[in-house]
Amino acid sequence: MESLRNQENLLERLKQLERVILHNITAVKDQTIDGWNWPIKSLQELEELNTWLENNDNFSQEVNIPKPEVFSN
Repeated sequence: MESLRNQENLLERLKQLERVILHNITAVKDQTIDGWNWPIKSLQELEELNTWLENNDNFSQEVNIPKPEVFSN
């Protein structure tokens, strides 16, 4: 019985995580960051982005991700 409760709890947490991820993906979908148009659509753009990220200042700015919103049911 406890196993079923744990599974139900885990399923609900996964649903909440999915909502947070989808919300954050949608929020930055076509956002421009320092000349980059997201999402990256080609191998060439990916290579250019990797070169750009080699600069520590650019990398630090790029990984500064805001805290996701917490969703309730």
